[in-house]
Amino acid sequence: MSKNPNSHYSPTLARLKPEARPGSEVVCTSCRLSLWRVTKSKLTCFCKEVRLISWDARQEPTLACDGHDDTPDENGAG
Repeated sequence: MSKNPNSHYSPTLARLKPEARPGSEVVCTSCRLSLWRVTKSKLTCFCKEVRLISWDARQEPTLACDGHDDTPDENGAG
């Protein structure tokens, strides 16, 4: 999980066992624009900003993203 207590962490990922989660280097794990989805056989992440699957176990992880740094919190502040 994120080391910053003020940052976002997906409630879907939080319900998974640590070994089932992507590594902390994957910026999507702490991004409010990420929609994580769990099925019986896989975990995927859809990015609302770029409108594509931004993470799955078959592709290289996103390590940095402009959308992540500018993601507003729930109150609209950065």
